[in-house]
Amino acid sequence: MYFEMLHPAWDSYAEDGLKDNFRSCVLKVSSPGGSLLIPGDIEADAEASLLTDRSLDLHADVLVAPHHGSKTSSTEAFINAVRPSITVFTVGYRNRFGHPKPEVVERYLNRGIRTYRSDQDGMVMVDFRLQGVSADSWRQSRPRYWLAESPDAR
Repeated sequence: MYFEMLHPAWDSYAEDGLKDNFRSCVLKVSSPGGSLLIPGDIEADAEASLLTDRSLDLHADVLVAPHHGSKTSSTEAFINAVRPSITVFTVGYRNRFGHPKPEVVERYLNRGIRTYRSDQDGMVMVDFRLQGVSADSWRQSRPRYWLAESPDAR
């Protein structure tokens, strides 16, 4: 397994006036079975910086959606560069910001990317194997018996 910190650049700390979100850590985890990109709370300006400075390093099988799927992140160009097959939106149930934004989710769905949301799916388990990457929702694979749909309900 290989870990690489893609962002922020050291010299960004010398720049006054940058938002904290610009300096979110962007971590890429790679293994023989696939790769994961964790971009923290970056927004469009940091995505643009990554596209300029690290575009060849961005492709990943799984992407944790930047900034929880806010309208200030997940630009078309960034999604196109990462080319994930799976995206996970880490969001709280009924969060006050309304993340992920529907138009952002749509950007992923329009590309055929499977999406998961922690507020709806619970824990998302991602398995990186030589045969490929797979994901599963905890709530889907282990429903509580009192919430499971009965055959009569259909």
